[in-house]
Amino acid sequence: FELAYQATTDPELWAAALFHDIGKAIDSATHDQLGAELLDGLLSPRVVWLVQHHLDLLKHPARTRKRLRGRSELSDLEKLRQWDLKGRQQGVRVIDPDTAIDIVLTNTSGQ
Repeated sequence: FELAYQATTDPELWAAALFHDIGKAIDSATHDQLGAELLDGLLSPRVVWLVQHHLDLLKHPARTRKRLRGRSELSDLEKLRQWDLKGRQQGVRVIDPDTAIDIVLTNTSGQ
């Protein structure tokens, strides 16, 4: 979340960065689909789509790039993927989860 928050002013990308792995609480193998289902109706369709597809560049990079060539969704997925990879450092102090959720919800309400 913090990498997204520092890199962009787009609150939907913040939300996708914060919630992209929420489905792992239920099942790691299908966490992308489960996460999208959990967020559907709570956050914008764009955020739900990003959560659902956040592994596409990992699982099927060439096909994903071809399918989304020239579309903003590809750029969004690339950013999300970069933040996900860079955010795996252990022992790093990060923003309190409640504060991050408040930031996202305050800035995405009504979208």
